[in-house]
Amino acid sequence: MVQSTPCPPEEGIGNYAFNLSRELVNRGHSVSILTRGGLRQEVRQEEGIKVVQLPCPPLYPFHVDVHGVLVNRFLSRTADRFDLVHTHTPLTPVVESQHPLVSTIHTSVVEDVDHIDGWNLTNLVSKLQLLVSSKRLVAGQGATADRITTVSGQVGRELARHYGIENATVVKNGVDAERFRPGGERDEEYLLYVGRLAYPKGIPDLLKAVKPIVETHGVELKITGKGPQREQLERQVERSGLGDNVTFTGYVSRDRQIRLYQNATGFVLPSHYEGLPTVLLEAMACGTPVVATEVGGCPDVIDEAENGLLVPPGDPPALTDAIDTLLGDAKLRDQLGANARQTILEQYTWETITDKFEREYRLARTEQ
Repeated sequence: MVQSTPCPPEEGIGNYAFNLSRELVNRGHSVSILTRGGLRQEVRQEEGIKVVQLPCPPLYPFHVDVHGVLVNRFLSRTADRFDLVHTHTPLTPVVESQHPLVSTIHTSVVEDVDHIDGWNLTNLVSKLQLLVSSKRLVAGQGATADRITTVSGQVGRELARHYGIENATVVKNGVDAERFRPGGERDEEYLLYVGRLAYPKGIPDLLKAVKPIVETHGVELKITGKGPQREQLERQVERSGLGDNVTFTGYVSRDRQIRLYQNATGFVLPSHYEGLPTVLLEAMACGTPVVATEVGGCPDVIDEAENGLLVPPGDPPALTDAIDTLLGDAKLRDQLGANARQTILEQYTWETITDKFEREYRLARTEQ
């Protein structure tokens, strides 16, 4: 597995690669994860997976290219130890390997960049760097991979539109349904957001939406995660007079994150753009009723008013109405939560996802 995010994982793409790797190990495969590290190479074991953190100096915006040189050098030097390479992109280097290559493209960066707000210098540099890098890297993955997968039909259509990649197979995200499970009676009342504090996530909309909810229901909002937008969001909370009702927890351990899901009255995902969000699946696996925007793979998972509620993106009043509906109807919350858990058990366990990837691996070895 080749990725560019921390391990143990702190976000969606890393969780996807790590959980797939763990299930493959459970089935008797030997799996290594190659990722970016600090100034020195580090090798360790994580739940039976060999994790190799290749040294990568923080040479932004050239870190992806430096990582690529190191990944390809490592793969060339250790070619006899692997049978297949599986990359997780965007912003993972184009791999040069004699082995069969599977590439999972989790998101279309072009669409992601469209949802970076503001015109300050930092945002403009980020947009330019992401657009230039992603065009080269994603197109490169498409040209070199024997099999290409993505996480939702929406992302697949974006890959065809922006990069000319029309042969991507949809293999959705999964969740560890044994670990993420209902925890009994919910003894607290709060709404929960989990994810990066970044522009495409729509958190300013959520803060606007909960202001009337706080006035009506007195409920607390817990925002879990870290990211570049935190200071801006904290200022918005202060300006809105929500300081007593909104808590920023920062990054939390997986065990604490599970407890937050299990005790939440509702989980809210206000994103403007998504692939197929792992946090949505995790909340549903815990039997937590969910409200999400109609973006990316969310409508693929949520059957409106059956296992969750959907609202248009960028529409705080609609978000307010959905949250108000959820908080005002305990029977509906119980029904949505139970159906959400059943959806996960039937379609989104890592056993199901790994079955599909083992098929992709067999096809890659045949088609090389």
